[in-house]
Amino acid sequence: MPAREVIAVASYTPEQEKAIFDLDRSLVVTAGAGSGKTRVLVGRYVNILEEQAADIDEVIAITFTEKAANEMKGRAWEEIIKREKKAGSPEEARRWRELARRLQSARISTIDSFCAQLVREYPIEAGVDPEFAIMDELDMRRAMYAAARSAVDKMLQRKDPYMTSLVVDKGFGVVAEALCRVFEKLRMTGKPFDECLGITMVSLDQSEAEAERALTDLKFVLAAAAESRGVPANVDHLKLEPPQPGSPELFDVPGLMLKIDSVATGLKLKKRSNEQKEIDELKAVLYECLLDRFAREGVRSVVDACKLMDEEYRAQRGNGAMMDFTGIELAARDLLRDTPAGAACRSRFKFVLVDEYQDTNRLQDEIVSLITGEPYGNRRFVVGDPKQSIYRFRGAVVEVFEEAVRAAVGDAAGLADKCGCIELGINFRSAGPLVDVTNALFAKILGPVRFSPAKSHRTAPSPDIPRAELMLVRLEGKEKGPKGELEAEVLARRIAEMVGNEERLVCETIVGEDGPMAAARPVGYGDIAVLLRTMTHVKEFEAALSRHGIPYYVVGGAGFYGRPEVIWLVDLLRAIDDRSDVTSLAAVLRAPVFGLSDESLLRLKMAAGSLDRAVWDEEAGSDPAGTAGEPDAPGARGLIGAELAKFRRARTCLRTLAAAAGRMPVGALVKAAIEIGGFEEHFAFVEQGAQSIGNLRKLAQMAEDETSARSCLHDFIADMEFAGDLSAREAEAAMEEESADTVKVMTVHKSKGLEFPVVFVPELARPARRSGGGLFEYSLSLGLAAPVQVRDEWRRTTRHVQAVAEDIRAGDDEEGKRCLYVAATRASDYLVGSATLPGPGSRAWSSGGPSWYEHLCSAMPELGEGGSANVPGAIVVDRETGAAILVRRCEELDIRELMQETGGQLDEAAAGWDSQTERAGREAPRPRDEPPGIAEFAPLAGPVRFVAGAAKTPSQFSVSALMCFSHCARWYLYEYVYRLGRIPRDLRNAFGAELQLNAAVRGQVVHSVCERCGHATDSAQARALLLEELHLRGADNVLAYSVADELMPMVDTFLRRYPGPSREGHREIGFLMDVGGPIVSGVMDRVDVLPDGSVLVVDFKTNRVSGAAVDEEAARYAVQLDAYAVAAGRVYCADRVTARLHFLYTDEVCDRSYGPGELLQAAEGLRKLADEASRHDLRNTPIRRIAECDRCYFAQLCGFTAQDPYGFFDDSPEDEDDISPAD
Repeated sequence: MPAREVIAVASYTPEQEKAIFDLDRSLVVTAGAGSGKTRVLVGRYVNILEEQAADIDEVIAITFTEKAANEMKGRAWEEIIKREKKAGSPEEARRWRELARRLQSARISTIDSFCAQLVREYPIEAGVDPEFAIMDELDMRRAMYAAARSAVDKMLQRKDPYMTSLVVDKGFGVVAEALCRVFEKLRMTGKPFDECLGITMVSLDQSEAEAERALTDLKFVLAAAAESRGVPANVDHLKLEPPQPGSPELFDVPGLMLKIDSVATGLKLKKRSNEQKEIDELKAVLYECLLDRFAREGVRSVVDACKLMDEEYRAQRGNGAMMDFTGIELAARDLLRDTPAGAACRSRFKFVLVDEYQDTNRLQDEIVSLITGEPYGNRRFVVGDPKQSIYRFRGAVVEVFEEAVRAAVGDAAGLADKCGCIELGINFRSAGPLVDVTNALFAKILGPVRFSPAKSHRTAPSPDIPRAELMLVRLEGKEKGPKGELEAEVLARRIAEMVGNEERLVCETIVGEDGPMAAARPVGYGDIAVLLRTMTHVKEFEAALSRHGIPYYVVGGAGFYGRPEVIWLVDLLRAIDDRSDVTSLAAVLRAPVFGLSDESLLRLKMAAGSLDRAVWDEEAGSDPAGTAGEPDAPGARGLIGAELAKFRRARTCLRTLAAAAGRMPVGALVKAAIEIGGFEEHFAFVEQGAQSIGNLRKLAQMAEDETSARSCLHDFIADMEFAGDLSAREAEAAMEEESADTVKVMTVHKSKGLEFPVVFVPELARPARRSGGGLFEYSLSLGLAAPVQVRDEWRRTTRHVQAVAEDIRAGDDEEGKRCLYVAATRASDYLVGSATLPGPGSRAWSSGGPSWYEHLCSAMPELGEGGSANVPGAIVVDRETGAAILVRRCEELDIRELMQETGGQLDEAAAGWDSQTERAGREAPRPRDEPPGIAEFAPLAGPVRFVAGAAKTPSQFSVSALMCFSHCARWYLYEYVYRLGRIPRDLRNAFGAELQLNAAVRGQVVHSVCERCGHATDSAQARALLLEELHLRGADNVLAYSVADELMPMVDTFLRRYPGPSREGHREIGFLMDVGGPIVSGVMDRVDVLPDGSVLVVDFKTNRVSGAAVDEEAARYAVQLDAYAVAAGRVYCADRVTARLHFLYTDEVCDRSYGPGELLQAAEGLRKLADEASRHDLRNTPIRRIAECDRCYFAQLCGFTAQDPYGFFDDSPEDEDDISPAD
């Protein structure tokens, strides 16, 4: 898919120039979405080096993620290289070259990485082990939970009355988990525990004062009511009195409430009178405030428990031998604040640049301040956007950045002369109409204080056409919550419609005769991202995308430990680790991998006395079925037939693995369990089986990775159980490369810092989940909240607890608005939101915080009930700004009918779910099985429509599939029929330290460069293209240059053999041809029509072969040569074709000539091969060992081990199934 051409901005904006070149003072830069803050950050960094204001080791640049740090290094390297080339003297060039060399070790990193490096440099001062290890999340949670249990236990040993009562009522584990959560929050503040307690006590003192005011007001109201009725009333006795002797309560609150009720009853007030209402309200306030008197003991007890937990947690971490990220930050803060090393660092580092400052917490802010010192002078430069602060759950405090902005604004006003504030207000990312929409919505959602409208830099080709879309799904019944599967179905259909109809939604700038002009290109899968608020319902969206054949990639995610295949495999490990674990044994036997019925398990128990004896005891388990041929034998209580065969297989598997346990590493044992248990064979034939197989392999890899640290099977099982109980956020195995042409599915948080041409934001109407509600909570401004006990009853309705909860809720609601802003501003060209609305007569869903749809309706009421959005196909226009949103509507019954009619497959009806919104002039929807652009392949077979589900095997074959089948039928079945998917590989492995290139990636790079070379391209220009292709595939600058040296000879061979205009030729010719029934598709690298009317078709190879090996290697590609020859002959109406393999590395060619007879024979051979392939399945395809098994991705499924799984045809540039995948 062609990338959008970006026309570089000719110069910096005035605001960007100030931010980059003003090195005389510290600056706070407010940078909205798409405003070029990374460019500014890099520009200032390089400008510091250019002005020689500091050496590269004297500058710190802190980013939010490691990915952002690597991006900044890459951009800085490019700028440094530019300056080296433009240097005015050899000395200056050498200086820039030296800076480029040292950039790899420059301090450009996350705050955690910087702190870790700093602490390692001063381990003695920091009080840590110089070789400390950084804990992963699972180790940290395990150690923290153990420390919490120890702390609670010590509190009980001390006979702490509060903690003892709490544990008795709530349970030991519940209290320990709550202590873990509040301990983590308190640590992230960076404040001592006693200081957090002091903040709480201040809040409780305010509650005490409010109680006194409420009691005074209440006495006044009672006295006034008595006087107005002429009734005597004594209110002087309404005061808090000490409790009765022996009472455990600190204050007699219930007694006071009874006295107040007695006085009020004597007044004989009507229940609905104003006086009675006021009395009831004051009583409620008084009661809530008085309960806070009981809270002091509780918060002191919780803080004491946190102190004990801190000590125990240090011990769990080996007193500095292992560190978590918060511990590293605390150690760095103490180092900078309390040791002479702090002064040394302040004099050592001259400039500190911090990105995403709105997502820092108080502790990180303190670290930055300790590095720069007070006053800042010109040392500090922070960039952020308070509208994009969305990491409260990590302790981020948006007020940190807002305080920095206010301080800078005050300095600019003349209060001081040390800091300035700059706002970057131009959006370079999003098209103009899209910027208008975000301005119109968020000016009202976020308010004028926190939002300032952005100016658009990019123009759209048709500015009057809406570039924002809202899809509304209306339910029929009274549902308690949104139905995610319906919205997922609508989203998947809309994506299929976009791509299938080649909707021109992606804006690009092209350079014409009159200069740059706006244009648009069709949207592809790789242009689209689906942003979810949480991953809770991601499976529904995955299922919908899969049903419609849409390739997708889930970024991050969770749910790994809850997958059935993972649970079953862990059950199997439990059963062989502990033979008395009957529960796990039964779960394994019932699992679909073995598939015994409950009745069979009961028969086994009755025959052997117990289930574990039936499996493990030689005597009891020798023949659980008795004599199968004698139905009246005693063993008739056992199993017969298929159930007996299942049990014997399961028993053999369990005994074999149990015998190996303890004798082999855990990783090898898990792999053996997958292989012997037949897990992959089972999941090869189930829906989403490839995902399950990937998860099993990931678990095996996790076991192998842990073998060095934990060689005991029991410990590995304990880790898996702990992670499952913790609901650890472990993503499932990746089935697609993230860089592939796939729809990206991720959370809004994962999308931070990214952009996509088309963005879908579903589940707008789902209520927001709020944090808080735990046993203990903490607010930065109000302190710690804990339940109080009044007469054996635990209460959370105290004034202080409610204030803390309200503060947390308010923060969550504000962050929800900012999260919506981040989601909306990820789109550069087109934005689609979707919401599921309750049915007629239903109440709005209110379990949780306000939904994003509620926020949208508050900003643009026409989108809500009764607005113009109720008209199908309406375009809602904001009256003030003119921003336009296209609204599509669909009813639940309509969606279900489409799903039922099509069986989840997309057809013409899929595009018509809201036919009234069809745009004028749009082409008819393309059939599901017809790939984009198929009509351009004439005069071959032309558009071909297949009936979904007509056959179990494909009637359409790519050339790659046929070549694969000609060598190994089982590989063909695994990859092209059952679609198991190849072993996921990280493309970065292709650029390892030893520069061992994956042959397939090497072929892709060389093919891409040759395709892009024009008739005037010289070697230097081709090398630049080669470097660009390597960078796109993940190579950094240093490695890319080394790899380019290796690949450049092949590119030079292409330039030399195809000089000048002859280089153009006909390249990348796709075809789809009928060979007498089956359809064959592929792409020819190059086709030349020779002067004599014959045709030369060339396929470039990057294999390193020469001499006699050329003919041998060419024989492996016989099917490909036949297919290309037949296709070229039909396309160019030629009866004489030469098919050539050109091995670029050795510059050797192998030609095969075809006349009319040979072409007919080749076509017939392709038909026979395709017919034979269509008749194969795993049942009639025996396993046979061949040489290629050592390179097979699926060797394990046949019982072999692949030494180097790169594939049969390891120079293939890309999977030709992308042209027209077989169904």
